Amino acid sequence: MRIVFAVLISVMLLGGSASAEKLVAVCTDIGGYRVDDTNGQLVGRLDKLTDVSWSYTGDDDTSEGLLILQSSKSAGGRVVTEKAYVKRMLTGHWSFVSVLDDATWVHTIYPRSGKLLVTQNTSTAMSELSGKMLTGVCKVTVR
Repeated sequence: MRIVFAVLISVMLLGGSASAEKLVAVCTDIGGYRVDDTNGQLVGRLDKLTDVSWSYTGDDDTSEGLLILQSSKSAGGRVVTEKAYVKRMLTGHWSFVSVLDDATWVHTIYPRSGKLLVTQNTSTAMSELSGKMLTGVCKVTVR
């Protein structure tokens, strides 16, 4: 009996697969703002993706995630799959961090409200500042 209690206390203190959660989300209505450094001037403009959906799967136990991102139809509607590091925060939102060759993306999903916040940091071909902040609406399942 003491062993059972020791195992239960260890799982509660250290965490374990019994407390792990998985998130699945499909997000639409994605848009926001883009900023570029053009000849030393910061230029901002609206950035709206039309008729797209972005899908996310995340595993709290393994910290692994998968993003399936569709570009807008005007950009060809291409689908891109990316692996991401996943972190479920204490307050319940999930962040997916995707580091590419020329950009870092952070996608954060808020399951309670069904909202998405995305930031992107990159540079232009001339190594000048470029980035985005986008929002979206999601259908989220956490199990």
